[in-house]
Amino acid sequence: MTKEPQQPYGYVLVLRGLAKAAIELADRPASLRVLCVLADYFSPDGVCRFGQGTVAARLGMTRQGVNKHLRILDAAGILTKSLAGNADTTDATKAGRTLVYMLNIAGMAEARAGQDEIDIRRLEKRIRKEGLVTFRERKGINVYDANLPRGKAIIGDSGAMKAAEAAMVKAEAALGLRYEEDAEATEAAGGPRYYRCIEIPPTPAAAPKPAQSAPVSTAPIAAAPPLDSIDFG
Repeated sequence: MTKEPQQPYGYVLVLRGLAKAAIELADRPASLRVLCVLADYFSPDGVCRFGQGTVAARLGMTRQGVNKHLRILDAAGILTKSLAGNADTTDATKAGRTLVYMLNIAGMAEARAGQDEIDIRRLEKRIRKEGLVTFRERKGINVYDANLPRGKAIIGDSGAMKAAEAAMVKAEAALGLRYEEDAEATEAAGGPRYYRCIEIPPTPAAAPKPAQSAPVSTAPIAAAPPLDSIDFG
């Protein structure tokens, strides 16, 4: 199994960087508030361009206060500042230059890629252990293929595909099998659907009906005549 990592990770890394910063700024809530507002302006690469007056207005803070917390974030290594187009310059007084900040996400892409590999190996182990199968590995796949119309394009939600899948489910049921999609494995794989095969217990045979006896008469029995009225000859 191969799962292609999403490159670039973009906002995934930005969120990871913000989460890491939130932990580090536990004792500086005001600086964290400034960083949270800046999150609105981050690009997928972690670059942030903003007006200090805008941030101050949103937080009810002075520009001087915003600058103070920007210095704290910079000193903590959470943000790095540079002039647009010149990462080696931090002099904001140069004419025609715009000061920008970058979120420190160094090393997070590699860490994320490593986590992807761990997730893939974990998924592969689970698939083997639980016997999960893909759609094409199901027992009724030949019936599915045989019921697809030939010579015309089939789209993902077409009635033809649904009819073919219904025929496949019926054929699998005849074999005593039922398949349920494992949503967690499907999502983790990021592509093929995975199914769990469940054996359908056989229907117990009906107990034979007991033989019916002759109906019992409920008519009253006539009383025997007295002995002295019987002529014995």
